[in-house]
Amino acid sequence: MNHERDTVASAVVDRRHPDSRPMLGIVLMLVSGFMFVTMDMLAKYGAEDLPVPIIVWGRYVFHLAIMVALFPGTRLRRLWKTKRPIALSLRGGWRPPL
Repeated sequence: MNHERDTVASAVVDRRHPDSRPMLGIVLMLVSGFMFVTMDMLAKYGAEDLPVPIIVWGRYVFHLAIMVALFPGTRLRRLWKTKRPIALSLRGGWRPPL
């Protein structure tokens, strides 16, 4: 039993694996936390003077700009590809009853 546990644990933190980059994961977590806090702060600051629909629009537009910068060219198109577009559209259009 312990041998199986050691194997799983070593597979998770195996530095010889080409995709094992723990520092990149740490940096990405810190950046995402910073971006979340910053966007929340800007939304609250903007709520003092701007109507809510404008704030929501701004959050989505700036998020889109960040995504376009992070996934340029064909990488962005791959995010939009889906194997089941009808199911995805139905799920996106479904609204639970109030």
